[in-house]
Amino acid sequence: PRAEESPGPCAWCNGTPVTVGLPPQYRLLCLGGCVPVAIAAAIGLQVLLGLLMVNQVLARILETGFLLFACYVGALIVYAARARQSREAGAAAKVLSESKINELIPPILRGVFWMSDNPLPELLVKLDSAEFSPERKVLTLPIGGSYNWSWGNNPAGILEWFNMTVCGFGVCSTIRFQFDDATYTSADISIMMCRWINLARCCCQRWTMVDITPEGLPPGTAWERGTYVCGTRSEHVSYTLRKVIDGS
Repeated sequence: PRAEESPGPCAWCNGTPVTVGLPPQYRLLCLGGCVPVAIAAAIGLQVLLGLLMVNQVLARILETGFLLFACYVGALIVYAARARQSREAGAAAKVLSESKINELIPPILRGVFWMSDNPLPELLVKLDSAEFSPERKVLTLPIGGSYNWSWGNNPAGILEWFNMTVCGFGVCSTIRFQFDDATYTSADISIMMCRWINLARCCCQRWTMVDITPEGLPPGTAWERGTYVCGTRSEHVSYTLRKVIDGS
């Protein structure tokens, strides 16, 4: 089915923005990913030390750090805004499907997927352009990367787009899929910030992805995207992921 014909929460997603991501050279702005976080911490320290009447030299150093951080965020906003596109949902899916793929990705994970009843303002995702390690059975999708995600074209969707492509990209965040075995039918999902901070664990959550394809259809056609909070499944934010364009 076409996304715009869905009776679910994403029925309003006609004209969904699709990020084309930031060119790879701009990822150098991250300076390893953790530097922006360290600068942000320095800003908080500046406020604290300002209350403690620190010496002028240290205050100048912290002010310089604040200025660099502001320039960094400004650059991310400009580049992300320039990369943003707005397309009708069907056209957005076609754009994603025609973008580059990683030939190592198993066929079951290739194609464009529709977050059919996702309550968040997200619509499409493409996994087969991600980094993939067959030995570790880990797929790593860069947040804010080129042609891998789309959001609704309303205030909530634009806010989510900003959060993912500016805030998430700014700290070199990735979405990591750890599959259970070589069938690639079940995985645990994590958002990794600064390459080593597991956001799901920090929020006492567990995110899963399980193949629930009905008999007679190709594997990977439908997936249950479960969200568990403190060990209890949350039906409000769990949803079904459906393949709308296959890998071929």
